[in-house]
Amino acid sequence: MRMPIYEVGEHEILREEAEVVDGETVVAQGTLYLTDRRIIYERRGRRGLIRAVPPRR
Repeated sequence: MRMPIYEVGEHEILREEAEVVDGETVVAQGTLYLTDRRIIYERRGRRGLIRAVPPRR
């Protein structure tokens, strides 16, 4: 199993198999990583980063 490259001082909190679903259709399968800084979704060798930011008021 591959692991994402973490930034210095970043710690993994959760790793779970996940599916991307559009309606009732499974679009992709991969692994979701939750760290103390980011959410990382890896789909069969492709990696996408989703940065969590506080809501704007």
